[in-house]
Amino acid sequence: MTEKPFSQSCENNKDVILAVLKDNLCDADWVLEIGSGTGQHAVYFSDNMADIIWQTSDREQNHGGILSWLKQTSNNNLLAPLKLDVEVDSDWPKQKYQAVFTANTAHIMSWEAVNKMFQGVAKILQKEGLFLQYGPFNTDGEFSSKSNKSFESW
Repeated sequence: MTEKPFSQSCENNKDVILAVLKDNLCDADWVLEIGSGTGQHAVYFSDNMADIIWQTSDREQNHGGILSWLKQTSNNNLLAPLKLDVEVDSDWPKQKYQAVFTANTAHIMSWEAVNKMFQGVAKILQKEGLFLQYGPFNTDGEFSSKSNKSFESW
């Protein structure tokens, strides 16, 4: 069994992200998370939004870590990860989702991968679906927080 991975940044930002998700996903019942990483966010969000089915996804090499988090929860609204490499067209699910969420992914992808992610999301979102993205973004070269600047440097 894969050792359960841990991300301090997930712990640091989970409540801030959850508040935004709760405000925006009140009409959603099925969300795809792109780049579930450690699985920490998926467990936390599914535990705090029990009416939403949370579909994890990531590159296959990250599935073991995600599954180790999923095995330690009794959330019945949390699904095992789909294989999804945003650059591989055949990896994208055929299902349409009401919402797609991703955190701390775009800034570590190549520009080509980011464009492919947006193209893929456009194909799998239902009409008027939501794409929610979290990351260390900046405006006019300034980060919104010291932690985001630090994360970007990392």
